Amino acid sequence: MAVPRLLAVAPDGWYADRGFAGQLAGFRAATQPLGSGAAVYLRAHGWTLAEWRAQLATLRRPPDLRLGITLPVDVDLPEGSEAISELGVDFVHLTERDADRPMTAWPPLQLSRVCHDPAMARRRWLLGADWLVVSPVFATPSKPNAAPLAAAGLLRATQSVPGRVVALGGITAENAAECLACGAVGVAVQREAWSNAAMLTTSLANA
Repeated sequence: MAVPRLLAVAPDGWYADRGFAGQLAGFRAATQPLGSGAAVYLRAHGWTLAEWRAQLATLRRPPDLRLGITLPVDVDLPEGSEAISELGVDFVHLTERDADRPMTAWPPLQLSRVCHDPAMARRRWLLGADWLVVSPVFATPSKPNAAPLAAAGLLRATQSVPGRVVALGGITAENAAECLACGAVGVAVQREAWSNAAMLTTSLANA
């Protein structure tokens, strides 16, 4: 499986809402031109494997939509790869809590790590990952006190890990192509992925 071209981030709790299945269907319909390059990340800090299992058992999603979750707090990799794969997810993401722990996943499960500093990109990549989520690239309300990396910082990160960086933070349909021009393979988007997926798809498909 390739690195996501467009990764939609679902904030904590969204997927517990009955209307979320409709949002997933709408996102998948809008991102069909990206094929398997469209994916969704369900974020929840502190959840166990059992909690994820209960939540995902009732989640309706398009069968061809790639899905990822935050690494369960009671699971280590690669030992827990099979148990996570059985949940029907395609990848797990290591947040800052686990981002410096050596881990790898057994195929077909993939693994991503967060990275906030271009200087640590190579180091975290070598700890085991299929891609790095580098943030914040642009100013974003979700991280008001974090200095944006901007194009120069993103470029340094992508040069450390060529072809394996997904840009996150303040990404819109207007600046998504700029991230790709800096060497990012894809972008991770929270707000606009759910309200403007069609425009994001067009921007990424034409970049």
